[in-house]
Amino acid sequence: MLPTAAIAITAAAIGIAIFSVLFIVDSFKDYEHIVLNFLPIFFIIVPENLLPPQVLQHTKMKKIVIIVIILIVIIAVIGFLYRPIITVEGAYVKLGLRNAAGYMTLRNYGLVQDCVIGVEFIQPQGVKAMLHKTEMDKSTGTMKMVHVEKVCIAPFQTFEFKPGGYHIMIMKELSDFNEVKFRLRLESGALIDVTAPVMVK
Repeated sequence: MLPTAAIAITAAAIGIAIFSVLFIVDSFKDYEHIVLNFLPIFFIIVPENLLPPQVLQHTKMKKIVIIVIILIVIIAVIGFLYRPIITVEGAYVKLGLRNAAGYMTLRNYGLVQDCVIGVEFIQPQGVKAMLHKTEMDKSTGTMKMVHVEKVCIAPFQTFEFKPGGYHIMIMKELSDFNEVKFRLRLESGALIDVTAPVMVK
């Protein structure tokens, strides 16, 4: 779910866009009036010396207003995106012998990097979980699991938790559960609740 502030910014941008349309089409009485009201849109990038005098007088002020509204909308959109917007897809938990591992795909639709810094279990409660990655131990030539402090997702990038790579290490045997719920804590302060089915294989 998107934060309330993000929804408010989006609503404001939509409101400004609606207001601009209403401003342009106000008091339509006939075809000529409609044309004169819409001319500012089409003549924003047209040199003034190419416009007839009667059109120029009518459109000059509305051109300025439309440009200002467009700039406000652009600023609102940039303000909405200039933050991490993390989503979780395809989450699932795979059972092990005495523990389990969580996998998922994280996507960042914002302009700012964010990082997963912790995992807290909601159901079942009291389960310890950590961020891990599987890597090769060069000294023994075998695979080992290593604890990581955080996992970061760059702007407009995807990060995948998958077998043989990064995963959530769950310190509990979960064969009695069909699904689990856990919460991701992000460096930005955001919290993401995730429901994941438990898979035997």
